[in-house]
Amino acid sequence: MDQPSIFLGNLRVDEPVTAATDVLVALVSWYAWYGLRTLPADRISAFIRWFFLLMGTATFLGGVLGHAFVYFFGFWGKVPGWLISMFGIMLLERAFIFYTEPLMKSGWVRFFYYFNLGELLIFMSLAVITQNFHFVEYHTAYGLLVVVFGFAIFNWRKGRHNRFLQYAFAGVGLAIGAALVFSFRLSFSPWFNHSDISHVLMALTAWIFYRGTQHYPAAQLASAK
Repeated sequence: MDQPSIFLGNLRVDEPVTAATDVLVALVSWYAWYGLRTLPADRISAFIRWFFLLMGTATFLGGVLGHAFVYFFGFWGKVPGWLISMFGIMLLERAFIFYTEPLMKSGWVRFFYYFNLGELLIFMSLAVITQNFHFVEYHTAYGLLVVVFGFAIFNWRKGRHNRFLQYAFAGVGLAIGAALVFSFRLSFSPWFNHSDISHVLMALTAWIFYRGTQHYPAAQLASAK
């Protein structure tokens, strides 16, 4: 359902609830980035913290440039949020790849490292060239379902039964719910449409990943024993 614009004085704001729920995702993500500042300084925790920082930035820009004032910025107002979010997802993928490193041969780690970068560049290029948001969705779906979920299952099957992975499973499940709501355009009303619902679920997804990452140090300690 198309969301009516509102006016704040003479200022026109398009899709106001969609913009506001995008900002909600940004605030949760930035809170997670700040809240995880005391994590051990290794590359896995650094990748996850950067994921939250970039996703917060991407959804804030998406809400402001890509929704609220899209009539002014046009298509190119959407691009910064698209590209930054895709890079953020790549960092989350990379965190789970390196989390799995002790269980894989070094050749496989190197393969996934470069494949991870290659698929990012391909999806980024397709999104900009075609000006189609679907490629951002495809990249996110691949990153969460294939990489994050896949490596989480691999770790679990290898005996790494911990809260960090349990929260990862829950986070991916919520992200699937957000994607289904958006894809099938499930809405309550024009004032709380499929985009708004999916953004709320995305905010919950970010919170779940944040809570899971708080258990990462304990998971690493248990794996080292």
